[in-house]
Amino acid sequence: MVSSQPQRVRGLCLFRSAPLCRLALAATTLALPLLALPSVGMPAEGMPAEAMPGATPPGGAQEPPPRVAPNGGLRFQSQGGGTPNSFTGVLFAPLSQGTRGEVLFLDLAASLNLGGALQQQNDVNASVSSRLGYRWLSGDRRWLFGVNAGVDTRQAYDQYAFQAGVGAEALRRDLELRINGTIPFSNQADRYGSGWSGASLRNNRLLLDAWNRYVVSLSGVDLEAGLPVARWGRDSLWLYGAYYYLSGDYLSGSSGVRGRAELRVGSQLSVGATLSYDDIFELQATGYVRYGSRPLTGQAQEGIDAAEREFLALRGLPVQRETDIRMVSVQQDLPGTVATDPSSGAAWVVRCSGATTSTATGQVRCDPAYADNLVAMVQAAGQGDLLLVGGGASADLRAAAVPGDAQGRPTLRLPSGSLLIGNDRAPTLATQFGAVDLRPIFGRSVGARPRYSNGVLSMGSNTLLTGFDFRNASITNHGDRRIRIIDNRFVGSYTDNPTDLATAQALGAINISANALPAIQLERVSGLTIAGNAFVTPQVQSYLSQAGERGVLVCNQDRDNPSGLCLSGNAIRLNNAADATIASNTVVGALDEAFRINNPSGSLLIRANQISAMRMGPDSNIGSAIIIGQNQGESRVTIVDNTISDNSRGVYPVVQAPNQSGVAVAESPENVIDPIEIGLCRGTVSYPRAQDLYASSDFSGNCSRPSQMTLR
Repeated sequence: MVSSQPQRVRGLCLFRSAPLCRLALAATTLALPLLALPSVGMPAEGMPAEAMPGATPPGGAQEPPPRVAPNGGLRFQSQGGGTPNSFTGVLFAPLSQGTRGEVLFLDLAASLNLGGALQQQNDVNASVSSRLGYRWLSGDRRWLFGVNAGVDTRQAYDQYAFQAGVGAEALRRDLELRINGTIPFSNQADRYGSGWSGASLRNNRLLLDAWNRYVVSLSGVDLEAGLPVARWGRDSLWLYGAYYYLSGDYLSGSSGVRGRAELRVGSQLSVGATLSYDDIFELQATGYVRYGSRPLTGQAQEGIDAAEREFLALRGLPVQRETDIRMVSVQQDLPGTVATDPSSGAAWVVRCSGATTSTATGQVRCDPAYADNLVAMVQAAGQGDLLLVGGGASADLRAAAVPGDAQGRPTLRLPSGSLLIGNDRAPTLATQFGAVDLRPIFGRSVGARPRYSNGVLSMGSNTLLTGFDFRNASITNHGDRRIRIIDNRFVGSYTDNPTDLATAQALGAINISANALPAIQLERVSGLTIAGNAFVTPQVQSYLSQAGERGVLVCNQDRDNPSGLCLSGNAIRLNNAADATIASNTVVGALDEAFRINNPSGSLLIRANQISAMRMGPDSNIGSAIIIGQNQGESRVTIVDNTISDNSRGVYPVVQAPNQSGVAVAESPENVIDPIEIGLCRGTVSYPRAQDLYASSDFSGNCSRPSQMTLR
C-alpha cells in the first residue's frame, strides 16, 4: 500500500537550488496520494521486489497474461495540422495469441471527415486506415514491445491518396515510447488550381509567371514519449511530448514539436488535447474524445493493481497514430514558364513585329529579325504559330523577291494553323494555366496599320487573317478548311498591270490583265468565314467568255467586242466552297460581280453586306452584285439584310487583248447591274443561246446529275 503520509523521495533533492528542492518536495507531497503504483522502476519502501505486480513469485512460474478479446470504439477529433474534423470507428481484432502475451492483430479505422482547412472538392468524405501489428511482453513483463505496418487512404482534392505507415512502440506502466512513419505513394500531389500573375513575350514564346496549387500528402516521422503524472482509482492523467518532421512535394520540410495531455477515465473513455508548432501549419490546437472497451479475457490476478491492468490492456488497444493522411494546400510558383496549348501540350510560338505601346516595361521583346518585316516573320512561321503585328510593319512581296506561283504572282504562304493578327486584335490563348488575353500584353499599335502589297498571301487550313491593309494584293489559299478572313481593308487587288486608284474611281480608262485576281479568291474551302472587311475598287481581270449556238461568244453578241474577252473585278470569288459565311463586308467599285460564288455546297450565308458604285464590263448578260451558280451537289443558300445601291455609272464595252492598258469607258445612263442572280444547271444544254449563258462556265454549267439549291 502507498502510505498516506508525506515521504521523502530519494534523489529529488539533487537540485543545486534549495527553493527548487522545496518546490519539488511540495509537488511530490501533493501527487503521491493520487498515484496508484510504486515509484518508477523500484519497489515502494517496505515492499520487497518479488512482491511487485507482475513479478515472478518465489519458487513459482509466472501466471499467463490475460488474453486479448476483439474490441472496437469511436473517436471524435477536431481538425488539426493537416487533418480534418473526423468521426472514426475503430476495430481491433487479434489474429493469434501466445502463452507469453504475444499478439498478432489487425487494426482498422474508418473515418467520416467533415471539412477542415484543406481545399477539397467535397467537404464530406471518407478515409480508411489499416495496420497489421505484433506485440509481445518482455520476460519480466515490465515492457510491452510492438511493431506495425499498413496502408492509409484519404481524399485529397478529387482523387484518393494513399500512404504506407509503419510504427514501433515500447511501453511500460510508467512510460510510453512510440515512433510512427508515413510515406505517401499514390496521388501524393493532387492539383486543384492553376493560374498566372504576369506575362511577357520573349524569344518567340509566351512566358507566364504561373502557379499551380496542390493538395499534397505529407511524409513524416513522429517520435513521442509519455508519462503518467497522476493516477487515482481506475483513472489516470498522461502527458506526452513529441518531435516530428514533415515534408512533401513543392514545400520545404519542417521539424515540429507537440505536447499532448490525455485523461483516461475508467477502461473505455479518453479525453485529450494537443498543442503543436511547425513551419508548415504553425501553431495548432486540437482536441479529441475516444470511447472504446479495453477488454482482457479472464480476470487479472488479485495482486495486479490498476496500473498493471492498464498496462496489460495496452496489448488489446489500437495503435496510437494518425488515422488520416496529413495534407496541406501548397502553391508551386513557376516564374517565366513557357505557355503551352493544353489540347496538344506543345509550346505556343508567338512571333511579333511592329510597334506597340501601353505595355509594361520589358513585357515585349520581338525577334529583331522580324522588325517591321512581315515577309521574314511569315517565312519563319511554323504550323500553328501566332503572328502578332503592331503598327508600321509592312511587306512588299515583289520587292522582297517572294517566289511566284504558276502565273508568276509573288506568293507568300501562311502555314496551316497560323494566326496572322494585326491592329490591336491579339487573341485570348488557352494555356495550361488558364486563358491569357494577349491584348494588354502585346499592347496597342503605334503608327500605320500593318500592310501587305504587290503580291498574294496564300492561306493554309485553320488560319486566321485579321487587322491588315492590302494594296495591290490578294488572298488565295493552299489549305482546304476553316479559313477566317476578318476585318481587313483591300484597296484594289493583285495585278501586274494596275490602274491608278483615283483614275478607276473617276471612271477613267482602266488597265487589265489575265493575271489579275479578285481581292479574295478561294478554291474548295470548307468552313469559311469572310466578315467585316472593306473592299475598294478591285483591279480588273480579263478572261475569254464561253460560246453559245453558232459559236457566238457571250461577250461579243453585239459584234462590237470581237475578242470575246470579258472583264471581272470581284471583291470575293469562291469556287466549290462548302459551309461559307460572307457577312458585314463593304464593297465599293467592284466590276460585274462583287460576290461571285461558283458551285457552293452545304450552307451559304450572305448577310448584312453593303455593295455600291459597281461598274460593268462587256458581258451582255448584265452584271450582278451577288451572283450564285451551281451545277452539282446540294446547297442551302440564305441571302438576308444586304444593301445594294448606286449601280452602274459606267460600262467598259470593248476589250482588245487579255493584257491591255487604257480600256475606255462608256457612260451608261441606266442602272444595268442586277442586285442578286441565281443560276442552277445553267449551261448550253438548257440554254443554247449566247445571250442566256453566263460569261464563265464556272458560274453554272451543265449538270451531270440532279442538283438542288434551297433559297431563303
